[in-house]
Amino acid sequence: TEEWNGATPVGAWSTGASINTARRSFAGAGIYTSALGFGGYNGSAQVNNTESYNGTSWTEVNDLNTARQALAGGGTQTSAFAACGQTAPPNAAVTNHEQWDGTNWTEASATNAARRFIDGAAKDGNTNAIITGGYTGTAYSAAVEVWDGTSWTETGDLNNARGYMGVAGNNTNAICITGEGSPNPQNYVETWDGSSWTEVTEINTARAQGAAAGDSSTNALYFAGESPPKANTEFWNGSSWTEVNDLSTARTGLSGTGRTVNAIAFAGSAPP
Repeated sequence: TEEWNGATPVGAWSTGASINTARRSFAGAGIYTSALGFGGYNGSAQVNNTESYNGTSWTEVNDLNTARQALAGGGTQTSAFAACGQTAPPNAAVTNHEQWDGTNWTEASATNAARRFIDGAAKDGNTNAIITGGYTGTAYSAAVEVWDGTSWTETGDLNNARGYMGVAGNNTNAICITGEGSPNPQNYVETWDGSSWTEVTEINTARAQGAAAGDSSTNALYFAGESPPKANTEFWNGSSWTEVNDLSTARTGLSGTGRTVNAIAFAGSAPP
């Protein structure tokens, strides 16, 4: 675990406590003093482990109902969502959606489209979520869905179909960063105003399988990614990207969440 602390873009990463279950391709919610990590792949199987972080240590809490990796998630430590992803062989993309109330995961309305290698965000809680892109099993997707606390609604597509991107914000104000598709990796960045996506200034280092944290379409961090695994961290101020202090550990397939002043990066895959 690494914690980002300080006024962006002057902040830096510091080392936090290690998560209990090593994994990659999973999801997270919260900030560096109050976070949640769930799902993923531990090197041999998809897992449903959920862990809670208090800024000092990680604690195992109640598991997801459906073990999966490459899922979307977001929210806070007490109000999070987990959507889509990939289950165990035959490695199918799913529409499963669960809501976390601080104690338990509850199955909720399914998404409209089954996708894996997807990402999403819901900075203030599980009633304002957005999920973007992903892989259907045959092609990368540009599809976007928003959650209003009751149902998922298909809305305006991304301009560039992709998976393995980073997303920050919520269902009315978000940013979608980089990804994998054609070309691969990508440096595309798009912002969401609640009705449409707009292509904006590209990130400096093209990569996929990194992670994002941030408040809105005008304030975000993007860190790590591949290939090969990277430690790069970049800050978005609404008009341009600035290289800031790197992570201590280069990695890919990590989970990242939080705001631009209190982000957290945890687990993932690193050489060898």
